[in-house]
Amino acid sequence: MKTFLLVAFFVAVAGIVVKMAGLLKANPPRDLAPPRGDSSYGVLYAYTLGMAPWAKESTRKHVMPYLRGVVFHLGIFASFIILVLAVFNIEFSGLVRDTLVVLSGAGLLAGIIGIIERLTKSEMQKLNTPDDYLSVLLVTLFIAGAFWYVLNFQVQNWFYFVTGLMFLYLPFSKITHFIYFFFSRYFFGFEFGKRGVIKH
Repeated sequence: MKTFLLVAFFVAVAGIVVKMAGLLKANPPRDLAPPRGDSSYGVLYAYTLGMAPWAKESTRKHVMPYLRGVVFHLGIFASFIILVLAVFNIEFSGLVRDTLVVLSGAGLLAGIIGIIERLTKSEMQKLNTPDDYLSVLLVTLFIAGAFWYVLNFQVQNWFYFVTGLMFLYLPFSKITHFIYFFFSRYFFGFEFGKRGVIKH
């Protein structure tokens, strides 16, 4: 099963490289407006305070979904740490294991709640596409696999299997937003800082 995981990983990496190459080759239209602010400060703001919950109206009005998203992504991060430890046969116990259990378990719970909300809330049903459902489902299964593996190291093959499925689907899904995130934040900070919308 590790072979399947590695093949799926290289498929994901190849897909990411292709997408990044497309982004880097893009030739956006030139902004002819004269600068009115500091673009470098705008970029700094975009990657720091611009991501704070009070910086966006959507998060100010919906604190709980924001916090659930934070917990979900912490669970993803913890699950990747668990994956690396598993692949390289690195033993871990004690505080490290307890921390990974808490983070992956909390992330799994956040993912399940997110799936339930997508299935039950009418406003979510109108906004979501099949890719939204499948992407969240596969990532949640990945976290579930990591959580189960930490509790029982004997389920390694199942963990590798669900992770491989996620890797194979990754290049064709919204999961690739972890790439676009950095480009979009830079563009947002650079352009709005240059135009003076984001000020010191």
